[in-house]
Amino acid sequence: MTSEQITVRIAGYELTVPVFEDEATTRQIAKRVSQRIREIEAQSRRVDTHMFALRAAYSYACDLAALRNEAAEDEREFLRIADQIGRALREVIEELKETD
Repeated sequence: MTSEQITVRIAGYELTVPVFEDEATTRQIAKRVSQRIREIEAQSRRVDTHMFALRAAYSYACDLAALRNEAAEDEREFLRIADQIGRALREVIEELKETD
C-alpha cells in the first residue's frame, strides 16, 4: 500500500482508503467487498450493517488463509521437484565423469 488515499464506496458508505497497488485495483477491491456484503445481506433475515461487514471481513480472512496454505503447499511441491531434478543432475554428472 502507498500513502496515497482515494475515496471508494463500500456497501453504500464512502470511505477514504489507502491505494493498494494502483487506483483501479483499489476500486476493484472495494467493489468485491461491496459484492460480498450484498451476498451476506441477501442471506440474512435482519439488517445489521456492522455484522455484515464483520462477516465479509471474516470471509476474506478465510480466503486469505486458504491462499496462504495453497501457496505453502505449492512451495513444498516446487522444492520437492527441484530436489529431484538436482539429484538427477548429480547422477548424470557422475555418469559423465565415469565415462571420461
